[in-house]
Amino acid sequence: MKKTRKIFSLILLLGLALVLLTGCAAKGFDGSWNCIEAEIPTYGMLSASDAALIERSGVVSTMCEIEIKGTDIKYTESGSSYAVSDVRRDDTVITFKAKHNISGTDTVTLKLSSDGKKITAKRYQSTFVLERSDFWNKVVIGFFNGIPTWVYIVLGVVVVLLILGKFFSLKKEGKLRDQGKIVYRDKEFYKNAEVFTLSPISPSQITEPLKALSAELKLALKGNTGKTVSFHGGPGTSWAADLTCRQADTEKTVYSFEFTSWKSTSRSGKPDDELAMNMVETAVEKMFLSLDPNTQVHTEPKSFHATDA
Repeated sequence: MKKTRKIFSLILLLGLALVLLTGCAAKGFDGSWNCIEAEIPTYGMLSASDAALIERSGVVSTMCEIEIKGTDIKYTESGSSYAVSDVRRDDTVITFKAKHNISGTDTVTLKLSSDGKKITAKRYQSTFVLERSDFWNKVVIGFFNGIPTWVYIVLGVVVVLLILGKFFSLKKEGKLRDQGKIVYRDKEFYKNAEVFTLSPISPSQITEPLKALSAELKLALKGNTGKTVSFHGGPGTSWAADLTCRQADTEKTVYSFEFTSWKSTSRSGKPDDELAMNMVETAVEKMFLSLDPNTQVHTEPKSFHATDA
């Protein structure tokens, strides 16, 4: 479940990156365009609806449609398709040859407006003004066009850093999990106490294993194994935990391990050092299992709720 959440958050970041890429792409020519105004010889500047009423050479008006994808361009005028060749483009201007089997070949020049919402197309003596045609292009991409380019650059850098951070975090967790240093745990494992019940041992028998655990994880330990041993992560960490002896007699030995404080800067309340806390709890579990392979482990509500450090 935890792995699924991590992957889902990474997918969300990738989705945000895709949105930003869409926004950047919205500044360009690519998309579908329809004529909204037309200027033709004799008739002057006309709206598309007006131009559609004028018959010219037996062909209905001067409606113009353009589909652009890179250098792949489909150009239609008055319902007739033109063969497109010799396409040249930069960020604001596209030129190409448009060949029609009746009217011959002309050069068409497309100029993109500064806001990216309209194209002016000129062919011979005719001029057309086009806008993005479908909902996605008119509304969604139209919205993106209203956002300054520098905003995309800043957000793009932030998203890239977040994606890289999430990627390396997942990679690190995967490596630790493969090494057996952490395990998948409940979402709020740090809010519960873990209780270990094992065959009778003397509290002094866990002294050396605790020292080895402390050295491996660079922990600071303080206390008495017959009562309570306090765990601290040392400089740069923000959590604390207690290992408490609940029972030690000829019948059985019972210890409980629980985190007593942690620091959280996230809105969800998740500890900043959650990964380190997982490692410590995993090491404690392994320690008791090494002392008694038949150790029984269960969780229960903490004796008191820890507050943020």
